[in-house]
Amino acid sequence: MHKKIRKNNNPILVALAIIYITSMTVFILYHIYFAKRIIPGVYVSDLYIGGLTVSDAVKLMSDKNPSEDQTVSIKFGNTGDDKPIFVKSSEIDFKFLYVKTAKEAFNIGRSGNLFKDLSSKVALFYKKIDIKYSYDYSSFKLRNYIDALYASKFEPAFEPKYGLDNKQNLIIISGKTGKKVDDDLASLIISGMSYNGSVLIDIFAKRSDPFFSDSDLAFLKPTVSEMLDLDYEFYFDLYSKKLSRLEILSLLKPIKNTNGLSIDVDEIYLSELIHLVALDIDRSPRVQILNVKEGRAIEFVAPQNGQKLKIDESKEVIRLSILSKNHKIQLAVEVTAPLENENSFGVKEIIGIGNSKFKGSISGRVKNIELAASRVSGVLVAPGEVFSFNEAIGEISRETGYSTAYVISKGRTVLGDGGGVCQVSTTLFRAAIAAGLPIIERNAHSYRVNYYEQDSPPGIDATIYSPSVDLKFKNDTLEYILISSEFNEKDSSLSFKIYGTKDGRIVDMTEPVVLSRTPPPASIYEADSSLPSGVKKQIEHSVWGASVKFDRTVKSKDGEILYQNTFKSNYRAWGAVYKVGI
Repeated sequence: MHKKIRKNNNPILVALAIIYITSMTVFILYHIYFAKRIIPGVYVSDLYIGGLTVSDAVKLMSDKNPSEDQTVSIKFGNTGDDKPIFVKSSEIDFKFLYVKTAKEAFNIGRSGNLFKDLSSKVALFYKKIDIKYSYDYSSFKLRNYIDALYASKFEPAFEPKYGLDNKQNLIIISGKTGKKVDDDLASLIISGMSYNGSVLIDIFAKRSDPFFSDSDLAFLKPTVSEMLDLDYEFYFDLYSKKLSRLEILSLLKPIKNTNGLSIDVDEIYLSELIHLVALDIDRSPRVQILNVKEGRAIEFVAPQNGQKLKIDESKEVIRLSILSKNHKIQLAVEVTAPLENENSFGVKEIIGIGNSKFKGSISGRVKNIELAASRVSGVLVAPGEVFSFNEAIGEISRETGYSTAYVISKGRTVLGDGGGVCQVSTTLFRAAIAAGLPIIERNAHSYRVNYYEQDSPPGIDATIYSPSVDLKFKNDTLEYILISSEFNEKDSSLSFKIYGTKDGRIVDMTEPVVLSRTPPPASIYEADSSLPSGVKKQIEHSVWGASVKFDRTVKSKDGEILYQNTFKSNYRAWGAVYKVGI
């Protein structure tokens, strides 16, 4: 006898199985379809982009916003001028970032957290997610725009302040009530731009009173006057600086708090002043070569210590001394002791040489070349330190010993203090590139100069103009390097030798290549009543312009490339100039 097998046709289980299979099918198909698409229910500022790929969403946003020149209107309610001011997005470089916005939309539901992503996707079936456009703008231009706008609409409050009259007596310059706006106009403008529609911003100004009153400054005037009469002086070793009454006054500022009125030191002006002092004090340790044998520096003496002003410590000393009315203020300075001999710093041999000629230079230029070269010569550069030509040479003026010689200014050759110093920076640049040292800053001249092309092709020069244009290179060796100059007036030559310890690096330099030439512009004729009528005198000769480049590759002793540089020079053409008598 056989038993019958009964089939289990429980309808609940069957229904659950169908629901499970259907759900899984829908789940899989959903994720296959939306694998590279933004999930449904996502909007950008009411623009539906669900179901689109990132590229399609970007195109749709671009099509819906054909003009990126958004405009925000600003109306100042209590200025007597009801005419609105319009701010265009182009004025502050405002722009929508469609790609970034589309990617943010695409990442919705894709956080990597399974349960969080699943709940987000389910929620989007009955509610939408509306994100905002991503955007970018120039905060610098926006700040300048607002500052200019406020300056044109409102007269700000002016704080009363101390001043000096023609006899250097202390006076009080009265303050003044003004107007100000409390609203964050920058945020309002950007919010309006991002709204992607017409937006009007109402701004209301209110009275703005100075924080200090004239009577506050009058109360503190005896204290300030007493401080002005003290002969405050900064000093260290042989350095001394006496502060003028204006400098002392600039260092003082009133403060007002719960403790009442008092005088403090102005941190901003103190920082400016201390950095100027540092320029006078800071110096590298200097040595001079006394004997060189077979390319090796074997004997040195140290004529001066290195010095570096301790900025933060000195500022605190100055602040405390001024407030305590201690007029003799000793600055905090770090002293670098002189190095005793060559074994202390590894200055053993020549690692780079640079040469130049200056035939035809006037006497003032020759003197300046010799003086500038002597002030750079003897500088020691520590391992890892960056050499600055401007810092090493100091101020260039008649007060520091320089003569008047020809310099290039505004496209003309004119007499000026320190003409010829660029001969020194050019020669040192040639030594630094020959030594394989990293060049941190180098600037070519604007025009070709014949001195730098005597015994040299064009394009291997370096101009300086303190303090903005400098020649800088880094000592990336493991030992000190020493800069030494050799000036020879008889054959009009200058040479720089950089001493150090050779590490086996190899320097390959290409010959400078002239990429293009520019013919001189038309000659200029200028009337000159000092010349006889009809007499013509040439004061400038024409010079062709050129674009020049050369390459340098520096390799280690193992053949590894350390540096690859391309040095470019773009020289402008120079037209002839004639004076004509009238």
